[in-house]
Parts: sequence; C-alpha cells; structure tokens
Amino acid sequence: MHKNIVTTLLALAPVLRIPFYLEEAKGRVNYQGYIFPRRRGNIPDSESHLLTIQFEWNGVLKSVSSTLVGVSPEFEFAIYTLCFYLGQEENHVELGPYPVNIKCYRLGNRIGSAFPVADS
Repeated sequence: MHKNIVTTLLALAPVLRIPFYLEEAKGRVNYQGYIFPRRRGNIPDSESHLLTIQFEWNGVLKSVSSTLVGVSPEFEFAIYTLCFYLGQEENHVELGPYPVNIKCYRLGNRIGSAFPVADS
C-alpha cells in the first residue's frame, strides 16, 4: 500500500483519522512506516487489520503506536468502552487472528485514553 494512502487511514483514535492526515499535509506529522503484527504463524495479507506505526509529531518521535484499520469507529468505541467498564488497564483479547492488549487509562470516572497494542 502506498505510504500516503496508508497515512490517510491511520490515526491515534477513530475520530482522528482526517486530522492525522491534515497534520501530515501541514508538515507537523512525519509518518515513518508501519509493521504488520504476527497473526498466529500467518504472513500479513490484504485482510490485516492491526498495524503498528511510527511517526514524529511536532518533532517528538512516537516510536510504537498500534491502530486498527478497516474496522468501524463504532467497533473501536465499543471495545474501548467495554474495557473501560471492566476496570482493567490491560485487557488481553483476540480480535480475529490477532492477540491484542487493549490499554485503557482512566481519567477519574472517564476514559482518559484507550488504544490497541499488538501482543507478541
């Protein structure tokens, strides 16, 4: 997949897909590539939905950031909400062929941050 096409699909959260692309277009984000996580012995293909990306935002390197691609924002909000209500910071789940840790940080009684991390 071409770098710019991938960049338009990736984000830090479902609601940030377009702003991420716009930040890159303005030169504030430098997208540096992606890595497909391992899927129980299979090689990545066009059905891969979990990517680990690296980028620099305003001069600060984010060396590892995972994101889901090709899933609905409703799915992401639902899984993050479920993990929040489970009350755990680390939530090890399997999303199809992917072992994933859904990190969920609280900010009082609200979700502070929630995101997927590829489990090895």
